[in-house]
Amino acid sequence: ADPQCIRCGKCIEACPMHLLPIYMNIYGKAGDLDESVKCGAMDCIECGSCNYICPARIHLVQSFRVTKGELRALAAKEKAAKEAAKA
Repeated sequence: ADPQCIRCGKCIEACPMHLLPIYMNIYGKAGDLDESVKCGAMDCIECGSCNYICPARIHLVQSFRVTKGELRALAAKEKAAKEAAKA
C-alpha cells in the first residue's frame, strides 16, 4: 500500500525553495498539473530535503520528477501543435 501523507507540514518547513511539497504531491498524483505548478512543481530543485524529513517516507522527489516529465511532454506536444498550425 502507498504510504499516506499525515499533513504534518514538515516537508514545507524543510524545503529550501519555500515550495509546498504536500500539495505538489497531491495535485501531481491526481493529474492536476496546473495546480501542481502553482504549488511550485517546476521550481523544485530535487534536493531531497522533503523526502528525508517525511515521517510517512513518501517518495516526494520521485513524484515531482514524474509530474515534471508529464509537464514537459505536454509542453512539447503543444509546441508541436503550434508548429503544425503554422505550416
